[in-house]
Parts: sequence; C-alpha cells; structure tokens
Amino acid sequence: MGSKSRLIKRLSQYLPNADHFYDVFGGGSSVSHFMAKERPKSFRTINYNEIDLTVCELVKDSIAGIYSYDKFKPDWISRDDFYRLKDSSGYVQQCWSFGNNGKNYLFSREIEPYKKSMHMAIVFDCFDDLAKEVLKFGNWPDGLSDIKSKRLYLRNKIESYKKTTIPSILHQFLSEKQLQQLEQLQRLEQLERLEQLQQLERLKFNITNLDYQKLTFKSNSTIYCDPPYEGTGGYKRSNFNKSSFLDWAHSQQNHVYISEYNVADPRFELIAEFKLNSTLSATNNGKQCIERLYCNKFVPTHKLNEQLTLF
Repeated sequence: MGSKSRLIKRLSQYLPNADHFYDVFGGGSSVSHFMAKERPKSFRTINYNEIDLTVCELVKDSIAGIYSYDKFKPDWISRDDFYRLKDSSGYVQQCWSFGNNGKNYLFSREIEPYKKSMHMAIVFDCFDDLAKEVLKFGNWPDGLSDIKSKRLYLRNKIESYKKTTIPSILHQFLSEKQLQQLEQLQRLEQLERLEQLQQLERLKFNITNLDYQKLTFKSNSTIYCDPPYEGTGGYKRSNFNKSSFLDWAHSQQNHVYISEYNVADPRFELIAEFKLNSTLSATNNGKQCIERLYCNKFVPTHKLNEQLTLF
C-alpha cells in the first residue's frame, strides 16, 4: 500500500551513500529492492525492516524464490478464501487485498467472475465462455507459454478494445469506468514483483521484524522512513502515533529521511517534492498529490551532491 515503486528512482537521488542503508517501514520492499539492485556500491549493507510479520515472511519467501514463475502457479483466491486465509498467509493477505491493505478483498463482487476467468486462462490454460469471447480463441497461440507473456498479450488485447468494440459479454460484469480500465491486471503484476525479489538472495540484504523504536542503527547510516501517511486510511496499523515517531526521528544520530504529504514540525527540513497520481483511493480519478521528502538534519544541496555517485 502506498508503494514507492513509481517514485523510487527519483527519490533515490536524495538518499546519500553511507556504510549502511535502513528501510525502516519496508512494506513490499520496493525501496530496499531498488537500492540493492541499482545502487549495490552505495552501501555495504541493505537493512529491510517491517513490523507486520506476514509481510516480512512474504518478502523472505520471495527472496528464497518460492514465487518464481517456473515453480509457482497461483491458485485463484476467491472472496471466501481470502477471508479464511488472510491472517495466516502473507501472500493472500497482501496480493489479494485491495490496495494491499490486508483487510478487504481485491475485487468487487461484480468484477470477480471476470477476473477469475482471465486468471484461469492465463495461469492454467482453462478457457470458459467468457475467456473465449474476450480473447477470441480457446488455446494460447504458439510462443505464449509463460504467465508473463500471456498477461502481456491480454493487456494488449484489452488495450485494442479501447479502439474497437468491447465484447458485449463484459458489460454484465463491469461498470463503465471498469470498462475503460480493463488493462489494469494488478494482482499478476504484483506476483511478478515477488519473483523479482529473488535477485536479492545474492546481495547482502538483512531482514528484521521489529517496531521502529526497537531498531538500533550503526554509525554512518542512511535511514529511510515511509510511515503510514497522515490523513490516509486502510493500513492495518491504525494506531500509529506520528508525534512520537517525529520525536524518535529527531533524536537519531544519523540522517533520517521521511516520506510524507506534509511535516509541519520545524525540526525537519523539506528536501524534495514529487508530483504523482494518488493510488490510495478506490475511486482514483487521476487526482494528483504531492509527496515530500524531509530530513531530520538539513543537508546542503552541494554537500548532498558530493556524497552521491553515479550508479
């Protein structure tokens, strides 16, 4: 939820080299993953922390290769399956919940049959009448043998319907807005991200499952925090105390970089602003938001640039 995957390349430019990098509210690990993969020489160690044990275990399993395409064929998780398994399976809780909030099922009741039909065709080569009418065939063409290539084929097929005629069978499942956004195959894209995490097995990547206040940091560290944003809902951890967090961040002896919409506390300096479309809404209509990066100690721009190297 609130993934930094769309922002991390720009955000990374403001996170200086150090001996150690700490991703305190690691979530789905998009920040840690980027740092380890794209800036392997910037830090001696990458340290990922996530208080939610199910998410932490999901990241560990991903790094171990459990979700590789060549060995993992994801079963369809129904609404009933989700509520039965979400508290015991990090994969179900995160990849099958709306906005990765871990609480609500990913699909509406109306759209669930359509999503299941496409899932079964892509993952298990099982074509029902809906899949046959949408894809215009009952077997995948030669050359489309893996999940990724089939998913991309479906994406292109759906995209083509925007320029021609959407099959009439889809109108019984989808609202007008959903008909305009058919190219979004969110869950299978998340599965692709899980597979990519396997690359971290070869890197010095440490994982902890602690409350941020219990973490200890080595000297010469860059500490990055992406805590629950003030004014947004849906996170499992709804009792997050922002005031206590800012007191903690200010007390650290390393530079602490914080992503937020706004931090009015004068103990923190604004480092950068990023405009992007909001993803924390079930009815996202392209609304733009501004995410900001703050630091507990001001780092002059020329000094920051001296610390950064090409990567």
